[in-house]
Amino acid sequence: MAAFAAAMLSMSGGRLDALAILGLVYGGTVITASGYLLVLWALEKASSEMALSILLGSVATSLVLTGGCILSGHSAGTIFVWWSLLVAAMAFQVARHPSPFHAVNLVRRFDPLELASIVAIGLVVAVWCRRAARLLPTLDATGLSPIWSDYFIHGTEVAQFGVSLAEGRASFLLVDQPLVFYHYASYMLPAAVAGLVDLPGLGLATSVLLPYGILLAALGIFAFARTMASGAIALLAPMALLLLPDGSSVGFRNGFFGFHWLLFTAPGSGYGLGVAFTALTVMAMWRANRRPASLWLGLIVTAAIFEFRAHIFILFAPALAMTLLWETDLVRRYRRVAASAMVIATVAGAVCIATVPVARQAWLQFSAFGAFMETIHTGMSPTAYDGLYQMIGQEYGRPSAWIIGFWALIPIALGALTVALPMALVVAVRRTGWQALDSFPIWCTAAWLGLVVCAPSAPHGDVTEYQHRAFVLVYAVVFVWTLLLLDRAIQANGPVRTRSRLVFIFPTLILAALVAGMAANWDKDPAQPQFGWGSRHFGTRLDRGLLDAATFVRTRAVVGDTFALIPTNRWNQEDDVATRFAALANVPAYLARAGVQVLNGRERAALAERRLAELNQIATTNDPEVAFSKLREIGVKYLVALGDGGPLFDPDGSRAAFRTGGAAVYRTR
Repeated sequence: MAAFAAAMLSMSGGRLDALAILGLVYGGTVITASGYLLVLWALEKASSEMALSILLGSVATSLVLTGGCILSGHSAGTIFVWWSLLVAAMAFQVARHPSPFHAVNLVRRFDPLELASIVAIGLVVAVWCRRAARLLPTLDATGLSPIWSDYFIHGTEVAQFGVSLAEGRASFLLVDQPLVFYHYASYMLPAAVAGLVDLPGLGLATSVLLPYGILLAALGIFAFARTMASGAIALLAPMALLLLPDGSSVGFRNGFFGFHWLLFTAPGSGYGLGVAFTALTVMAMWRANRRPASLWLGLIVTAAIFEFRAHIFILFAPALAMTLLWETDLVRRYRRVAASAMVIATVAGAVCIATVPVARQAWLQFSAFGAFMETIHTGMSPTAYDGLYQMIGQEYGRPSAWIIGFWALIPIALGALTVALPMALVVAVRRTGWQALDSFPIWCTAAWLGLVVCAPSAPHGDVTEYQHRAFVLVYAVVFVWTLLLLDRAIQANGPVRTRSRLVFIFPTLILAALVAGMAANWDKDPAQPQFGWGSRHFGTRLDRGLLDAATFVRTRAVVGDTFALIPTNRWNQEDDVATRFAALANVPAYLARAGVQVLNGRERAALAERRLAELNQIATTNDPEVAFSKLREIGVKYLVALGDGGPLFDPDGSRAAFRTGGAAVYRTR
């Protein structure tokens, strides 16, 4: 784990001395030890104890850091030190009294094959994320940021919990104001690394936040597959998911449903997938051993998904609940009746909406279904079906376009897996019968379609957020289950000689496909969007002056400092220039993302409006004494003024503490 983190940080330009490397080793030890204590407590004879220790330790540590940072205001690194002492105390107690943990001894059998598999997965993830990890050197050399622009926001979130300058300042983009409700857990481990290496939050977001999330997703899939299938398939499954072309590369070719693209664009997706597959692994083991501790751990990990990626939780929780309910003895006895009742209820609901105007109006007022259909099918050009949705709507009416567009979502999102999963399921069930969790991909897909039908728009107006962000879980689940079902069908084949040949041939074919996929896509950046409007948010160009000014402030700021940037942008709800500066300077902002701040309650909106007025007053005054007096009054240490000339109160820039092309930095005393 330390080697993986060190490699990614080095790619980002971080200088790792002996103390930093020791800190990474110490952190990896604490995380794995805490997870191993959970394995000892809840699981027995786990087939992937190392992977589960990393996964469960990452979940537990992230949750503890989240609660500690929010409640105490201290940095993630400080909370991590206290957590490590608690883990050491628990490990010492278990070593002295192992019986409460149902373990014969503390150190179980070492599995070199599992260790080799984890190392191989780490190498693949590191290679896959190499371009993103090198963001800072690329940005410094070219001025271009080859990653989705939201990473500037993610960088401020990492800095918010990681850098010492942010301790006790709460919100990083509206300093000294309470944090807004959000799923923060995925930022905690990257934030804990912030104290070990001198990198801005943006660099930590691309070199730790992103690759570690993808590593957790791969390890979660590995642990689940190793619990359900052979070791070879367990190793190949996560690699195949990452390296083979996803569903958006064939068929309809709607790039908005690119699994790889969204995994890079929304780094919390990797954490959500990792925690979800960890929960599936624990629940599968509970189904096998029926230990209450396993059930409790599975439920806790399931609930933890919300704090890592709420979009995945609202899909995973009902899918898992329906899967477990479907497999109860009562429902199994009346399975046909239950299935018929659900079909009848669904059809009745659809008929009611179609025929009763009041019901239809209530549905459309709450749900963003219509807007989502229009956006997905008409706003993601270029696709392989450009203009088809509009033509159907014009020829046969909007309801027909909605129905066809709704059912087309499955092949659009899943590609060839739309056919591969049902075929694999039929073959496996015929050979071995229904087994535990076989129905999960079905319920997962059904829950996602239910989200599409029922979910509203996001508070900031995005009509795709709740419906689209969770599809990565559907794709990963369907992909993994397809491989596992095929492996199960092969293992259950009739003649021993034929079975042995197929058991050898199947992994070999997957491995050959992986090699071919890597060779074909070596120069392809999975983070680059394949739809037209995505180019506005990828490859953002930053002025050299902004980069130099951020470096100046980052190297001189001390605890308690705050910066402000003029001119301000009242309407920007995305990564405005102040957000980019904060992600590069590691200094809390007096005001950034004003367009979002005004959406988070009346008090926050009023405060944001007042701070906007104050910064506008500073930007429009001709008197430098008035400007500096106002800066001291509002507690701003650094004022960053953009533009080739200085602000109105200092046109020639003579009062600037630092000046470069396109930016000037003013420092108050």
